[in-house]
Amino acid sequence: MSLYEDCSGPEVRLLELDNELIELAAGWTADPAHSPWLDFGEDVHSLTPLTLRAMCLRPVHCLRIFTAGDETETPAGLVAFSNIAPESRTAMVWYVLGDKRFARQGLTSRAVGALLAHGFGELGLESAWAWVATGNPASERVLERHGFRRIGIQRRCHRLGDRTVDRTLFDLLQEEFASQ
Repeated sequence: MSLYEDCSGPEVRLLELDNELIELAAGWTADPAHSPWLDFGEDVHSLTPLTLRAMCLRPVHCLRIFTAGDETETPAGLVAFSNIAPESRTAMVWYVLGDKRFARQGLTSRAVGALLAHGFGELGLESAWAWVATGNPASERVLERHGFRRIGIQRRCHRLGDRTVDRTLFDLLQEEFASQ
């Protein structure tokens, strides 16, 4: 377990996924409020518990449940690195706020900060990247709070219901994160 605290709110705890948390996280990715914004390749927009278990076993993924860090340790969402490339020392960041009771409290942002601290520290990453589908400004704000820079647009590549939208690409270098 790791702990992250910043000046914008209370501590956030990152927990490794056990069987109970895997079931919960799979449910969050399958939720129609979340799944359209996700893309795990080959038009897969949610993860099954079996897929999450397999991801937890592979070194190209680092998945963590985040909690509010209060006495109840209520799971609030999922933060992850995928496509971890040890040689180039980079990874893709993604996240889901699963429990909407924690919306607008900055928990997802703090959890992403904790994940980045882990990635740039213990995992030795030099850079992280992410994408956000057009129409999700809250997700863009999470990345921008940590210094991610917009580096481009991937045009008409993400299906949202009956329409195809762009993705905004972001990246962050270790030294940019460390200087915050």
